[in-house]
Amino acid sequence: MEAAREEEYFYKLEREQVKKMRLDLEHKLEAKKESNQPLTEEEELTLKHLRELASINKGNRP
Repeated sequence: MEAAREEEYFYKLEREQVKKMRLDLEHKLEAKKESNQPLTEEEELTLKHLRELASINKGNRP
């Protein structure tokens, strides 16, 4: 039972870290876009996918 709790703890910790990294990257790309610096095609796609992931995580479908 202890192993299951540890696994759940680390799973939640990992999810929180991934969420923080996603938000940090999204904010960085949005700040670049708002400062009138053009985003590369890859950055545009990344931003689009990050927004879709955020929408899915909130229970909405794109």
